[in-house]
Amino acid sequence: MKNVTVTMDEDLLVWARVEAAKQGQSLSRFVAQTLAERRSPDIAARLAALDTFLDGPGWPGIAENLPKRDDLYDRPALLRHEPDRLRDGSAGSGAEGTQCGADPGSAVAPPPRRKPADS
Repeated sequence: MKNVTVTMDEDLLVWARVEAAKQGQSLSRFVAQTLAERRSPDIAARLAALDTFLDGPGWPGIAENLPKRDDLYDRPALLRHEPDRLRDGSAGSGAEGTQCGADPGSAVAPPPRRKPADS
């Protein structure tokens, strides 16, 4: 607990001492409790507003109708590879003079070059 010095009118001080005595409290405890009670509804209102915000927009069933993550990503187009399309290893493995993964029997010749047109 921290000590605080408060300046107030004499009649307000008398009223606060009388109210504290009615409740059987010290003036310090009375002031602290009064401030805490005044703060509590504000905090409760803020927490209620935060709960309302976090609950969502308030449209019934909107979250229930959204697809689940597994349903979204369980599609063949989104898979990194499809096991049935993979070959049994690299066609160029073990072959000398070929690039990694190149099929030596399927080499395609480049298209013939065109001669520049005379102007």
